[in-house]
Amino acid sequence: MTLIIGGEAQGKRTYAESLFTGEYTAADCGECPSEDVFSAELIVDYHLMIKRIADAESFTREMCERNPTAIVTMNEVGSGIIPMEKEERKYRETAGRCGCIIAENAEEVIRMFSGIPMKIKQYEGSTPEPKKV
Repeated sequence: MTLIIGGEAQGKRTYAESLFTGEYTAADCGECPSEDVFSAELIVDYHLMIKRIADAESFTREMCERNPTAIVTMNEVGSGIIPMEKEERKYRETAGRCGCIIAENAEEVIRMFSGIPMKIKQYEGSTPEPKKV
């Protein structure tokens, strides 16, 4: 599994799509049936699925078990001003916990910033990218 995180409109989906060489199945979590994440090769905007699922943490664990090779994009929603509404604070907490579950199960975690991918977790069997001096 690969997790691609970052703020809104930072190029997560474009980068994720560039990782495929041919056709692939995608689940857009803003509108797809929840079951689609169990089989899609690309899962887009997983933070939106978290808002729609009653037990998002259990659902996320199941998604990781059933679809271990997926590429998942997810907005970082915990930064900025703390919302006054209790439900929004609860959502942020749940989104953070679900992100941790995915990151723990992922071979790679990539953070996108201004369209630039930065690997923050890398599969141990791969060769690290050389540092530019």
